[in-house]
Amino acid sequence: MSIHGSSNINQFQFVNHNLKLKPSTNDSEDQDNYQHIRIPVYDFTGPNDRMLNDFFEMVSASEFPYIQISIEPKEKADFDETSGNTNFRTIISLAGQSRIFTVPCEILFCENSGYILKGELEVELTDFKIKPPVKVFGAIKVSNEVFINFAFKLKNEETLTEKITF
Repeated sequence: MSIHGSSNINQFQFVNHNLKLKPSTNDSEDQDNYQHIRIPVYDFTGPNDRMLNDFFEMVSASEFPYIQISIEPKEKADFDETSGNTNFRTIISLAGQSRIFTVPCEILFCENSGYILKGELEVELTDFKIKPPVKVFGAIKVSNEVFINFAFKLKNEETLTEKITF
């Protein structure tokens, strides 16, 4: 998973190459059988320690240490015949705020090893009530738009219609 953004000075990327995804342990009925994935914020890496610490502060990682992604089951998703993508209704929770997005995803079939669900989404920091950071007395201004890219490996066909397993 990666989060890309920019400022008036440069571009930045925060990456989690070795996801240690932790499906939620909510024992109650899942919202319409959504798959809930928790991604540890502190497992992201960045261009340098200062920018990474600014990222942790911006998303309130000490208070909200996970990014929660909830993906609707395949049978409820919309297949876009034009692009070949499947549009999944996805709830993203970041910095204590949740927003619903329709995320176009590509499903890649891997011979004998399951599937990969890939998606990309442009969001605005203000969607999550995050004020775009301003640094060095206003000389550096982070753009409101960021891009979230992800790829989750699915182990078998049942995971596409029921649960994602890792």
